[in-house]
Amino acid sequence: ENGVLSKIHTDSVSASDSLQTMEALLDLPVGFRGILQLYLWDENNLPLAAMQEIPVNAAALSGYNIGAMTAKQLIKEGAILLDVRTFEEFAAGHLEGAVNLDYTKIADGISKLTADKNQPIVVYCSAAKRSAQALDTLIRLGYTAVYNLGNMANYSAQPMITFTTDTCRVITAGERVKVSFTAGYYDSP
Repeated sequence: ENGVLSKIHTDSVSASDSLQTMEALLDLPVGFRGILQLYLWDENNLPLAAMQEIPVNAAALSGYNIGAMTAKQLIKEGAILLDVRTFEEFAAGHLEGAVNLDYTKIADGISKLTADKNQPIVVYCSAAKRSAQALDTLIRLGYTAVYNLGNMANYSAQPMITFTTDTCRVITAGERVKVSFTAGYYDSP
C-alpha cells in the first residue's frame, strides 16, 4: 500500500486442493487496494512459475451501495432481493419477497438461485457488514449487477424534506413551489 508492504500471507496447499481453497487463502477484505504478488513454490522451494502481479481494487465496492428508491426500482424490474443473514434471523423477520442465503454460503449457493451472472441482485443484512462481504464474494464470482442495500432498515427509509429560512414562505392554494428532497444517502431522485 503506497509502495509499502502492508500484509504478507504464506500458506501451503497440495495439488489436490480445490480452487475454492485457493480463493479462501487469498480472501481480501472489502476496500483492499493494491498489488497482490503471487509466488508459487514446490515442496523443495523451487519456483513453479514466475511471480505474478495482480492489481486489485476492491475499494470501489462502495460504488455498489444503493438506497431504498433504487432498490425498490430494481426489485420491481426483476432483481433478486437477497437476505444474507442466518436462517434464524431470516425466520424472525425479513423483507417481503426476499430469498435467504447466509453470506457464508454465497459461493456454494448463488448458482442455485441464478446461473445468470448478469441477473440483478440486491443484498442486505442487519448491519451492512455481511451484505458488503456477500457483495465482495458475488463480484469475485463474476456477477455483474450486484447492489448493496446495507441493512434491512434502509429499505423503509422515508424521504426527508428540508426547509430553511431562505426557502420558507407563505404560499397560496394552487401556487406551484419547488421543493428538493433526498430519499436516502445513496438515492438521487
